[in-house]
Amino acid sequence: MKAKFIVGIGIVITLFLAMNALAEEFDGVEFPAGDISFADVIVSYNPGSYATEPHLTPSAALGIPDHQGSGDDPETYVSLGNGGILILKFADNSLTTSGNSDLDLWIFEIGPAVEAMEVYISKDGIGWIFVGRVEGSTSGIDIDAYIGNGIISGERYAYVKLVDDEDDSSSHGDTAGADIDAVGAISSDVPVEPECSDSDGDGIPNPCDQCPDTQPGFSVHPNGCAAIKGDVDIKVGSENLRVKAVINTKEKGPVDAIFYNGGETFTDRGDRVIRGYFYADPSDVSWGNQGNPDLYVKIWFDVTGRMDVNFFHVSVPVIDVYSAYPHKESYDQHGMATMGDRYIRHEYQK
Repeated sequence: MKAKFIVGIGIVITLFLAMNALAEEFDGVEFPAGDISFADVIVSYNPGSYATEPHLTPSAALGIPDHQGSGDDPETYVSLGNGGILILKFADNSLTTSGNSDLDLWIFEIGPAVEAMEVYISKDGIGWIFVGRVEGSTSGIDIDAYIGNGIISGERYAYVKLVDDEDDSSSHGDTAGADIDAVGAISSDVPVEPECSDSDGDGIPNPCDQCPDTQPGFSVHPNGCAAIKGDVDIKVGSENLRVKAVINTKEKGPVDAIFYNGGETFTDRGDRVIRGYFYADPSDVSWGNQGNPDLYVKIWFDVTGRMDVNFFHVSVPVIDVYSAYPHKESYDQHGMATMGDRYIRHEYQK
């Protein structure tokens, strides 16, 4: 018994020393797990009004706080813009409760103006829990204070969403809105494990579902995105982009194509890139198949507000392409993709 007790004490001491070896202080706040405590993935960035380049690079909010407190160094922070939204993820750690009133989550906001924002956290990036409002500068939040209001004691959270308070934002310059240098978890735990739940009930588990909010009644592709024939609506900012492709077949004449949503990515500065393709419905023509694309699509939504809808013809039939933004009953632009004119581009300016 005595030997076991001594071994147990040794383990505790080892863990204590290891934790203290990792501990680092950033801007007067000590993080027991050191630099691993900070968010390291950009999930999405939708800048609000007024903020402009070179202050629109969301990756500047990743990792440890590195703004020196003097001068304007846009490589060390990202401006949300008035009403802007930034979603970050802890990939190699997670945020959890502390079991007391200590401040668990810290937001490092820089700049002379006091620019408030609302803070939300999530385990899966789908269901969000409001955990308070910070008034700018370096601010901490006790997430334990919200146990019973969405927060579960001991639960691990991977995502943080920051929403600039547009009503409270008085700045109108190129760094409008809250300016985020870093986001860190003092109450840090191991990473959140992927779940096998299926939030939208389409048969595709959340970790594999690139379209987690598919409406009931739609058949889906293996990536969880709806197989939509005809008019396709894609959420872009606060509006819908509508696109459509009509394949002119020898067998049946013009037929609406099915859209395959291949998912989306973000550039380092926050440009949103949506990719996919159209293909002929197998019930219309014998050669129609999801694995046989007829028209590739790449939609580029620039952080400045410009949007390009790019169509690339890869089939034999002539294909009519249409787009409208914001979504309306009729289409704004039309083009005809052929063997001789394979590339069609529709441009929209916000």
